[in-house]
Amino acid sequence: MTHDSCTPNAELHWDLDSMSFTVRAVRDLQPDEQITISYCDIYMPREMRRRELQLKYKFLCTCPSCALPDAESARSDQRRHLLRMEIYKADSLRDDRPLREWASNPALPDNHIVKYGLKILGIMEEEGLYEEEIWSVHYARLCKVSCALGDREAARGWAKKAAVMMTVYTGSDGGWNKVVDDPEKTEWWGIRLD
Repeated sequence: MTHDSCTPNAELHWDLDSMSFTVRAVRDLQPDEQITISYCDIYMPREMRRRELQLKYKFLCTCPSCALPDAESARSDQRRHLLRMEIYKADSLRDDRPLREWASNPALPDNHIVKYGLKILGIMEEEGLYEEEIWSVHYARLCKVSCALGDREAARGWAKKAAVMMTVYTGSDGGWNKVVDDPEKTEWWGIRLD
């Protein structure tokens, strides 16, 4: 049985072939930890989430996110708003042209793209929210940047994270384990160094 949380540790996935739902953890769970999913849009401010849950399901949410003191809840609402904006930008961030421009422009610093990606992933971590549209874009970008810089260990690290999360969300690693095994075979390898 799953319970509601505005910082869920699992997600429901519909499998059309078997016509069934599966529950997949989005992070490591403790042996006795309760499995939680979200019953509402987790990117809404706390008061809106609580109001919607009260109206639809007749309960006042007291999950860890909703139980935060007011000042911390306001900061959480701001971080969630930034994450929502990041979801809207996901398609544009999948465009590799800015990465290629960075790779060919030595005037741009090496960490030009890395800083932003780490900031967004840090906000996700702070909120305990692992939105597929966000991490999939940033793990891919950080892996490509690491490859472009010829940083094998960093590229392998980002590819491992992407492989784990892809498996959680889709049941397949999405080809990321090939990058883990041999980042030098990607089209991005060393292009910043040329």
